[in-house]
Amino acid sequence: MVFVLGGLVFFAFGIAVAVFTIHALIYDRMPTRWAPKLVRAPRIWAIGVTCAACGGATDTPTIVVVGLGIMAIGHLTKPTG
Repeated sequence: MVFVLGGLVFFAFGIAVAVFTIHALIYDRMPTRWAPKLVRAPRIWAIGVTCAACGGATDTPTIVVVGLGIMAIGHLTKPTG
């Protein structure tokens, strides 16, 4: 029972991250009020999430680390323009 509930929570979290990623890639902004305070460059963050997810799906730790680095850059960089 605990594993089923944990799996459902993990699945719901994955769907939420996917929605955030697609929204950030298309509109270049985060969809909630608190997320723009955390992520300064949404498109860069979304590219990092996509790299990390693809690396995790193919069991390639190098791509996961690169994706995490790109996600960190999306959190830290100041947008220009």
